[in-house]
Amino acid sequence: MNNFTNPYLSSYRNQYIHLGNRINDNLKNTYILDQQIGDVNGDNIADIVYLVGEKTENPFYENIKVIVQDGRTMQRSVIPLYPKYSMAYTPWLVLANFTNSNTNEIMVNLPVGGSGGLNYYYVISFLNNNAEYILGPEEFAALSQSLGYEVIYLDNYRVLVKS
Repeated sequence: MNNFTNPYLSSYRNQYIHLGNRINDNLKNTYILDQQIGDVNGDNIADIVYLVGEKTENPFYENIKVIVQDGRTMQRSVIPLYPKYSMAYTPWLVLANFTNSNTNEIMVNLPVGGSGGLNYYYVISFLNNNAEYILGPEEFAALSQSLGYEVIYLDNYRVLVKS
């Protein structure tokens, strides 16, 4: 797997305590935005993956993070997203196998909105409780430049991709 290094990635354990639809981490406006259940660390035991964020304007969220609760140990790990790309109106996540491994990866979708319908996407591996970006907004930009293609958004919901 060709993973990119995210300087913001680090694991913090047991920082968050689940309280209904809110997360108690001394931040009044932090909410659970989505949650999925599935094995993301490769131990064949279902884990709980939360997407959390701080509510600002209704319904805009900032400082969005992924929290993985290990199904075997119940320990929680926080996976921070790039600060510049950690905001959205209606964020959601999906657990799916993107790498043909025996476990799911975490895909995060952050719709930012605007006239172009901008979205930030992340695909994160959590194999063996080790968070690694497979793809994030900054990695996608670097990858698209190295592959030599350009994306141009046209009128009437059309997109032109040049290689």
